[in-house]
Amino acid sequence: MHNNLIAAAIGVTVGVISAASIFIYRKILANQQYSTTISDLDAANKKIDELQSELEALRLQLRQQKKKKKISRKFSSNDSTYTVIDNDTDIDIGDDEFYDCSDGESVVSDNDLRISEELNQLDIILKEIDEQVNNEFDVKIYYTLKTLVKSHQDNVEVIWRFARASYYHAEAQTDKNFRRIIILEGIQECERIIENRNPDLYKWYAILIGLNGDYLSMADQIKNGVVFKNYIIMALEICPDDSELHYLLGRFKYEIANLSWIEKKVAATLFTEIPSASYEEALDCFKTAIKFEDKNPHIQLYISKCYIALNEYSCAIDSLKKILDKPILTIDDEKVHTEARDHISPNESAVLVMNHRTRVDWNFLWAAMYQACLPNVATHRLKFVLKDPIRHIPGPGWIMQMNGFLYITRRWEEDQNRLSRTLDYLIALDRRFQLLIFPEGTDLTKNSKEKSNKYAMQHVLPQYSFILHPKTTGFSYLVRHLQQAKYLNAVYDLTIAYPDYIPQSELDLMKGKLPNEVHFHIERIPSWNMPTDDLTLRQWLQERWFNKEQILKQFYKKKSFSAKIWPLTKLHPLHIAFSFWSILTGCTILLLIISPVFQLWTLIHSAFFIALSFFTTGFNQLEMGWYWRWKMHFLTKKYS
Repeated sequence: MHNNLIAAAIGVTVGVISAASIFIYRKILANQQYSTTISDLDAANKKIDELQSELEALRLQLRQQKKKKKISRKFSSNDSTYTVIDNDTDIDIGDDEFYDCSDGESVVSDNDLRISEELNQLDIILKEIDEQVNNEFDVKIYYTLKTLVKSHQDNVEVIWRFARASYYHAEAQTDKNFRRIIILEGIQECERIIENRNPDLYKWYAILIGLNGDYLSMADQIKNGVVFKNYIIMALEICPDDSELHYLLGRFKYEIANLSWIEKKVAATLFTEIPSASYEEALDCFKTAIKFEDKNPHIQLYISKCYIALNEYSCAIDSLKKILDKPILTIDDEKVHTEARDHISPNESAVLVMNHRTRVDWNFLWAAMYQACLPNVATHRLKFVLKDPIRHIPGPGWIMQMNGFLYITRRWEEDQNRLSRTLDYLIALDRRFQLLIFPEGTDLTKNSKEKSNKYAMQHVLPQYSFILHPKTTGFSYLVRHLQQAKYLNAVYDLTIAYPDYIPQSELDLMKGKLPNEVHFHIERIPSWNMPTDDLTLRQWLQERWFNKEQILKQFYKKKSFSAKIWPLTKLHPLHIAFSFWSILTGCTILLLIISPVFQLWTLIHSAFFIALSFFTTGFNQLEMGWYWRWKMHFLTKKYS
């Protein structure tokens, strides 16, 4: 028993010693492994530090390369990845360049750095877009920005540039519906972040609002105009030295000052206080705009329009001269030059020459003159030089007499006296006018064309297909007389053409045989570019007619003078005029039927004008005779 206990004790002792030995061994082994791990971690951390140093060096080198080398950029419209490419390196900034094993704080720092680099890359792209827009707008810019908007929905710098691109892209469209879609997209993007206080955002939002007014009713256009004005003023509060903002505010004030009586009544129903502005206020805005920057050619054009509206004609002409003295460098320059040069100013004295295609040309000329005058400024003061028998026509002939039209008999001695008396009378009254003469003397028919060709053969001149050879005597006299009186501002060369049906007489019009379109080509020649002697003026007119033949030859091939067509001016005054004259004609006919008093009044006046037509040279000549008689009477009385 005792021996068994000793054996058990020895066994337990051996077991404990064995277990202790195993434990001590494992502990020593663990300490060795820990030392090895610590050593390995130290080496790993050292390696990480070296890699981070290399990474920073590479990033620094990349930044230096961006500054020193010319970088070309590619933008993919399918996603928002930006790729920077130079001659040796191809780096996709949308991906991580390296896998970073550093701790969490370092990872956040690298992410911030990557985001910062992406923003820098966006700045580079936006700067490049600005440079391209300043040179010439390309539709690719619009689609580039449209993709950028998707990935930078709250970036005001991207949004206002997209609004600007929407404006340029919309202006280039011919499809009105597609144009409006583009405008509304730009407006929608601006309105999402309109609470941002940014002058460019306000400006281009206002411009798009203005464009959208083309698709709205008159009442909504006025409401739109108020929104336009408010955002322009908000932009000016932030950026008071912006020339374009002053120009846009001037445009708003000019349009408000130019509202018709009916439009002002509509505005009065929409607002407790009617939007008000004057031409003087608009002129001040344009002058402020041109003081800050003189690059926008439209500013000078609207300065001239304001002067015309204020009846300051000499200032208006000086302003137009400044436009024409500048070279044409851009498409805008060309448009403004065309409007300044070829639009007919109703407040200048001018001689107009036009080919005479049919007897009814003058019917369409009235509408053309309405459109050709400077838009929304004033109506023309047109007077015709006509054949003497026309003054005998009851009604129209008598009205033309009272309006001072010039009638010629084709007997030069008598015609010269009539022209001289009429021109001196108009100059003495200081009445600005536009005097139209048909140098061909008659309309183009088979008979007149044969006579013109015969004249060409006798005088060794080219034979024409679309015009007749001009008679130069009357034209030369008119121009020289006005030049000597220093009363000629310009000569206008008008060409009329019919692309489809050509009505030959008033009977065609009465039967409803009307052309679908009538085209006019107008060119203004300032007085200082005109010859001053008789022979050179005659040659000038003959050269003009030779060029007119070439212009018409091209027209009947293309059915158009030019791809550029003047925009229509306001049509509601025409509707009002049509309604007025229709009602007046109807009332006149009704009174002639039912009123004996009106019948007697009509009979007396008809007898008076018939007597004038047969026993005098017309009412206008009688009027001029009275004027000169009374003027001589007062002058004699004054100096006696």
